[in-house]
Amino acid sequence: MRLLDRTALPALVSTLLAGLLLAVPAVAHAQAEEDPEAAEEADPEADPEADPDAAPEAGDDDDDDDDDDDAALPKPDPNSELSTWGVGGEEPEGRFRPRGKTGKLAELEGEEDEAKQEELEGPAELPPPGYAYLDTVIGFGSLGIVGNEVQGATDITPTASFLINFGYRIGDTWGVYARFPISTGANNGPAEPFTDGASDPDEFKQISTGALEIGAAPIFTITKKLWLPVGLGLTLPTGQGDMFPDPDNRGKLGQAVVNHAAAASRGWEDRALFAYQRVGIIPKVGVVYQIPDLGPGKLWLRADTKLEIMIKTGGTDPVPRIDNTIGKVNSVAFNFVLAPDVSYEAFDGLLRGGLKFWVAAGTPLEELVLVADESSVDSPGGAAFTLEPYVATHYSFVDDGSFGLDAKISLVGNAAGEPATGEDGAGTLGFRIGAGVFF
Repeated sequence: MRLLDRTALPALVSTLLAGLLLAVPAVAHAQAEEDPEAAEEADPEADPEADPDAAPEAGDDDDDDDDDDDAALPKPDPNSELSTWGVGGEEPEGRFRPRGKTGKLAELEGEEDEAKQEELEGPAELPPPGYAYLDTVIGFGSLGIVGNEVQGATDITPTASFLINFGYRIGDTWGVYARFPISTGANNGPAEPFTDGASDPDEFKQISTGALEIGAAPIFTITKKLWLPVGLGLTLPTGQGDMFPDPDNRGKLGQAVVNHAAAASRGWEDRALFAYQRVGIIPKVGVVYQIPDLGPGKLWLRADTKLEIMIKTGGTDPVPRIDNTIGKVNSVAFNFVLAPDVSYEAFDGLLRGGLKFWVAAGTPLEELVLVADESSVDSPGGAAFTLEPYVATHYSFVDDGSFGLDAKISLVGNAAGEPATGEDGAGTLGFRIGAGVFF
């Protein structure tokens, strides 16, 4: 009996310990199935999405002491950069690496897209604010002059007009400008000398000033490609000439003819500049649209319109003529101009070619009427149509484009009509050359 007790007691103790080791995990597992919430409270760091019934992965052993050691380690911080080490992400564009630009390349591509968007929708690239420009036109042809004693076409070849321009833009919108013309020319009317050796009564060589124009010319930029230039000009009565002078001042008729010839050789586009003894009010409006990146350059589309209102401030009162006609100076004269312009620019403005065409319609400054009923003799007024093909350049002397040269050459052809007098058979051609600086 004693021998039995010595050998059986250690075996019994071993059996009891093994049973306890097996029973404790089974009881804990059974309690977790009966009360899941209690299991979560007992282990707040356990994964709530883990399936307790899922089969363990290959190589795992519930009895492995390594599992107990791993469970005792703290959870990694999800906000730490080290937490992503060795963790795989989504691969929507490939199994081993993402396709397309990533990282710095993606940032650069985004910057390029923003630059392109800013180029299309950013502020307009306006020219430098200041300019000084001399516009010269040499005129050829003939036109009607109502002040001549004998009516008919008056030869105006050659006539030279010099238009001095200054302007400056304040900020991106508001601009001011001034223009002043000086003209000279030789003209010869249809009358012949009364006797051999006598002077020709309607042949003149004169120099004449025009009207000084000052004004405001703001430019409203709707988008980078669309501008709205508007303006309001005022011409002062500095123009020389008188269409119906007294016999002792026949030279004033010559000055008036020179101003008429200068206006005609420029296609009647600026009649108020060459009107004498008148004040002018000139409202203007236009639209400018550019199509960039069209081939090696850009296409410019422009249309301008203005109304010249010329109000009489002086002049000699006409006297009746031997043919029962008399001159009439209209107290107010009008000139309406509509001028589309299409041009193409290449090499950053170094070369630009285009075609400008316009219609000028209005009433005359003076006319001849019958003494009896003041009805018009020569049906003055009407419309003139003019074409101007041109080539221009915009060359910068400095890298930032703030100082350089503007130049232009063109032909100004009066296709038909004469709004000043309506003389049949009259026509003019002008050769334009202009040059100046921008700053």
